[in-house]
Amino acid sequence: MREESRIYQVLKYMRDYRLDILGISETRWKDFGEEQIEDHTLLYSGQASKHEHGVGILLSKKASGSLLEWKPVSERIITARFRSRVRNVTIVQCYAPTNAADLDVKERTQGGNVEEEWKAVKDTFLACCGDLLGHRNKDCKDHISADTWDKILYRKTIKDKLNCAKDQSTKETLAYQYFICESDVKRSARRDQRVRAAEIAGRAEHAANTGNTRELYRAGKELCNKPPSHRPIADKSGKLLTTQEDQMRRWHEHFAEVFHTVVDGNDDTETEVEETSTLNISVASK
Repeated sequence: MREESRIYQVLKYMRDYRLDILGISETRWKDFGEEQIEDHTLLYSGQASKHEHGVGILLSKKASGSLLEWKPVSERIITARFRSRVRNVTIVQCYAPTNAADLDVKERTQGGNVEEEWKAVKDTFLACCGDLLGHRNKDCKDHISADTWDKILYRKTIKDKLNCAKDQSTKETLAYQYFICESDVKRSARRDQRVRAAEIAGRAEHAANTGNTRELYRAGKELCNKPPSHRPIADKSGKLLTTQEDQMRRWHEHFAEVFHTVVDGNDDTETEVEETSTLNISVASK
């Protein structure tokens, strides 16, 4: 596109195909800039001293009105950002070197340390997500015994062999082994479930005998596979309090208001309550 007539040929093809945005390689224009060509706009980026390489983005009048910003990165990369009805869109036009180019040019353009840089970015993201969100516990059930987990892993091994088998007789043999392993896993899981139910029932019986209604309630929830929910309380403005310290402080404020309301008619009693009722709002140690 170094010759002026070439750009008009590109404009003709662009109108014929009804394109609003067209990325161009080998523009061979110096420096970078924005050129108005009839009712179209050309954004280009090239070398400073030679008519070599170069990239550009040709925009129609409609696309020019949606242009937010553009950046000439180098003679081989140019970016442009547009506003759309759904979201903002970024377009990157890149011109990679051919096989005949020098090795240093290829490495500089393609990024010789792309994999290392991407690994560093990926590790940083994973570390930040792990610190903020935590790690998911892959063990679904805590009550499953080690023997049952071994049987589950062995069943997975048989399943992998069955998926990779090609001989029909081998598939039939492995399918029968998988059926046996499946039955063994289910039988072992039911046994672990009965042991768990017996342990929870023992705790519930002990709680009932000692009058511990809280533990009795929790045991009943666990037997129904519905663990008790721990919902945070809110302050006076409606903001949720998620820490134990804030919740204990809110309870202290609540009961202080209740006690003041009860003794509001007797000044002497109110003074005595204020002097003697000192609540401990520290979190109890487990």
